[in-house]
Amino acid sequence: MIKYCLWESRFFGFDIYLLEKQDLKNKNLEDILKNFQKKTLIRSVHIKDKVFENYLSNLGFINVDDGLEYDICLNDKNLKDQDIINIKEPYYFEKLSNIHTISFRSFSTKFFNKSKYYFDKNFDSKLADKMYLEWFNKSINGEFDDEIIGITKEKNIIAFSSLKKICSEECKIGLFGVNPKYFQNGFGKLMLKNLIIYIKKNNFIKIKVKTQNRNIGAQKLYLSSNFQIRRKITTMHLWLNSK
Repeated sequence: MIKYCLWESRFFGFDIYLLEKQDLKNKNLEDILKNFQKKTLIRSVHIKDKVFENYLSNLGFINVDDGLEYDICLNDKNLKDQDIINIKEPYYFEKLSNIHTISFRSFSTKFFNKSKYYFDKNFDSKLADKMYLEWFNKSINGEFDDEIIGITKEKNIIAFSSLKKICSEECKIGLFGVNPKYFQNGFGKLMLKNLIIYIKKNNFIKIKVKTQNRNIGAQKLYLSSNFQIRRKITTMHLWLNSK
């Protein structure tokens, strides 16, 4: 019923579990929660459902994030096969490596401040900054997400996206962003267009991605790139023995 989040727990220094099933009939949850004796976070990420959320609220869960899940089907007849577009020297569209870590570190502090880690005050925001750097580093080496693709100029990251395989036909976007120095220059849209082409050439037929309701820019980007909203997602946290 609950899954231990090993990497996240090791990073933050306390146990973090994910509630796996959106199930009102299973009454064992209340008994399970009584067994935890040390600082623990129980997280639920579920399809928006007022009845289920009221049930969790009565157990002490709090809402920390509302978001949307999008996807795009790459076998759509409107998506034509094409090569990487509008990338000319000195810019490159490429798989990122360890040489790009310094560039990411230079702008990553508070870069993801719309995420749940900054809206739940039980998390240390400085540690959250470091967590995204660790996510980046691990994904470059295929240890968390499978890879990170980006638009670069010399060793500097202009825009980037991490990718993770879900199954043989589907993958998901994890981290996605544009270096703040290059905001409002169209690099986000250019990155996403080329990412879709790259993913299609690697024989995936569907891409999934989640974003927060408060991240209006990301929502506009995905919708303008033919992604469709599939469902509303809510994240709730329950802290046990946190005082």
